[in-house]
Amino acid sequence: MFCLSFVLVVYVLFLFFQIMLATNSWKGFQQFSSINVYEALDVMFKSRANSSINTYVRVIRKFLDWSKSRHFNMQLPFPLSVVFLYLFKVQQFGASSSSVILVHAALKWLHSFVPGLDRNPLDSEFCRNIIESAKRQKSQPVMKRNLFLQKLKGAF
Repeated sequence: MFCLSFVLVVYVLFLFFQIMLATNSWKGFQQFSSINVYEALDVMFKSRANSSINTYVRVIRKFLDWSKSRHFNMQLPFPLSVVFLYLFKVQQFGASSSSVILVHAALKWLHSFVPGLDRNPLDSEFCRNIIESAKRQKSQPVMKRNLFLQKLKGAF
């Protein structure tokens, strides 16, 4: 199991680095800097705990597989429409709002690796509305006890 998960993480990281290096922002970084891009990305990777990174990588892999199956352009930043469609899909089929929140956090983290990105597509009101909708639709209302019925039951 450990070997399989390690291979999976390496594969996702390979895809991740390919997508990262395909962006125009990193090409400019390579030309004007003596720093190795892989070293810079490695430092940025350590901005989260290992457990968070593993969870984010798993979520990002699912997103990349979904994007590839629909023949979307695999270059960062992903268009807002693609991100929104995926969040909507997760919101529709997820069991709770936490799945939408996790996908949002993972994709926002993925887009944070794009240097010079003025606005992260995950910061849009469009995406925030999906999260709020998931919180409202997937929540379980609190059932308040009726004190009168409890007193009535206690009397018998």
